[in-house]
Amino acid sequence: MGLADIGLGIAQFATSSIIYNNPQTANRSKLVAIKARENNGSLQKCTRSLAALITMALWPVNAQAQPNFPHAEVKWSGGSGMVEFQTNGDTAELTLLAPDGKRSQLRPVYSVDDALAILADERLSFAWPALLTWAGDDLHILRDSVLAHAERAADGELQPLPVAGRAKLEGFSKRFRVFQQYISALERSGRASDAIAKTQTEIAASTSDDNPILTSQRQIMLAGLLFRNGSTDKAITVFEQASRDAKSNAARQNVNANFALILALTGQYDRALEIDDATEHDFDKSASGFLVGHRKLPDSNAYFTAIRACALKGLGKQDQARATLATITDDADINSYQLSVPAQSRLLALACMHDAAGLATELAAQIQVAPPAGQIFLEMQPARETTPTIRETLIAAVSTDTAIKAVSGRARVLSGMLLPALHSWRDTPAAPSQ
Repeated sequence: MGLADIGLGIAQFATSSIIYNNPQTANRSKLVAIKARENNGSLQKCTRSLAALITMALWPVNAQAQPNFPHAEVKWSGGSGMVEFQTNGDTAELTLLAPDGKRSQLRPVYSVDDALAILADERLSFAWPALLTWAGDDLHILRDSVLAHAERAADGELQPLPVAGRAKLEGFSKRFRVFQQYISALERSGRASDAIAKTQTEIAASTSDDNPILTSQRQIMLAGLLFRNGSTDKAITVFEQASRDAKSNAARQNVNANFALILALTGQYDRALEIDDATEHDFDKSASGFLVGHRKLPDSNAYFTAIRACALKGLGKQDQARATLATITDDADINSYQLSVPAQSRLLALACMHDAAGLATELAAQIQVAPPAGQIFLEMQPARETTPTIRETLIAAVSTDTAIKAVSGRARVLSGMLLPALHSWRDTPAAPSQ
């Protein structure tokens, strides 16, 4: 619900907002299985609860683990068929066997977030026992496996995990993709301080010959890490420096797009609106491909619009804010587990505007049409959000009658033993590899 790669996913804004990309086609790396590492430390039980949220048991009442691949018939507005959860050693995926006999992948399980999306989808309750046996009842086995893979990829021993959507960074160096995955794996394993330190070292080692977009991406990554982990002032300082240092218009636009969001989220609405408007104006003036080797990415303007709507609401211009938000429309692929940029942008705007009723309506609409394990099942989880005011808005939204009615039989708010995973183990970090 935040900066999608344009980093949305409320919990992940300012990770790496991309409004420009390199159009070269990058070969997809094959996932190399690695031995999952057992967590030798004792796990503390999480007793915190999300007040006033939907309370549901971790295990479905009638679910039974099947010896091979659990499966069940699932229907949604965009399709139907036999959905199957498959594991093969240290890899897993959710697949669909359609009525016409075609088999396709619904969602790979390359990360803890992928597993959480399956666990939050009520229609996939048949897969939960097998998934939790494979990934660990609190997902620590999967966490350790992902981190170990990222570490070995960073050392050149393995290929990086495949990625999808804007996170592909197609055409950029393999080294950068490996580095980005490693930093993300560190942060999501509760080792944010390591992620920050390694990103700072990477930035210090960069040279003037580096790709300007990639240079800005490293700075955006650092600012996002700082912001998500409570150092807002430091994050803003990084953004200011990155904007001054940018070696191209495209790089500066990527930086400022993220910067404007952070300012809006922290209540600095005047400055957020000023930077957002100026950046979009510059973005619109730029011809596609004006920077050799780069092109604008589709629907990026929806992101600028979301920030503008939030800033206008914060400045007391509610009618303008609502009219601005209403311009974000799209024809999303309802069979893709990923959310379109406009869909993400609407969620972002409503959360940033602290419009719990509007956010509940948007969540309900997206959940009603979501395919199995769709990204919306993650976006609705308050425990993933690191910004207190946005988390409060999300809690209020999923507690409304509108949301409760929409999620009934389709989705659940996760809690209990899954809270550490939702929190990216900020309170119980994974032990460093030996």
